[in-house]
Amino acid sequence: MRIIIAGAKGAGKTTTAKALAEALGIPCRDLYDLVVQVAAEDGLQHSSCADLCLSSGEDAFRAIELRAVRRIDLGGFSVIATGGSTLLAPECRRVLRPSSYWIYLRASADL
Repeated sequence: MRIIIAGAKGAGKTTTAKALAEALGIPCRDLYDLVVQVAAEDGLQHSSCADLCLSSGEDAFRAIELRAVRRIDLGGFSVIATGGSTLLAPECRRVLRPSSYWIYLRASADL
């Protein structure tokens, strides 16, 4: 079973995922950390997803993001923080949907 934390950029996905995982005593995975790792394996050295997207383009970034989603351990318990637009991709949703509980964070634009 996985708990997927989704929401817009800046909604607190990573912070919430880490706190929830710690409270439940299960691993936390930040999808964007995995995206940077997958990109590095391809020889693309970037410190952030934003940097990767700017230098490689949106299509390349989305392809790497999908590969990262496919690498997430589908067994066991974990909390996963997604990227702000990960769920816009139908294939990402298809991979993440089975055996997952979803939490969508909504934040005011005033934050």
